[in-house]
Amino acid sequence: MQIVHRQRAYDGHFKLNKLTLKTPQGEELPREQFAPGHAVAALVFDTLAGNYLLTRQFRIGPEHELLEIAAGMIDKGETPKRPFAAKSTKSWATKSTSLPKS
Repeated sequence: MQIVHRQRAYDGHFKLNKLTLKTPQGEELPREQFAPGHAVAALVFDTLAGNYLLTRQFRIGPEHELLEIAAGMIDKGETPKRPFAAKSTKSWATKSTSLPKS
């Protein structure tokens, strides 16, 4: 299989590409590709309190808040530490001072 054409069909929070594939027999097949991007997540353990720090966030799929670990999308040119630091500051109203080395 070979991708012979690629077009961005949707460029919102998530991305959707329209692809045209060519089979070894020469047949062209239309396909869609979900392109979610790159993300980072961290399970944070508070050693002083002896518990995990989680956040509540509204999710469209289940249509209610979920309890989850801190996570965020990595924008072009960012390191994985940047979205985590922003997410933890926003979610817990604290500043991250110790992050895992990447």
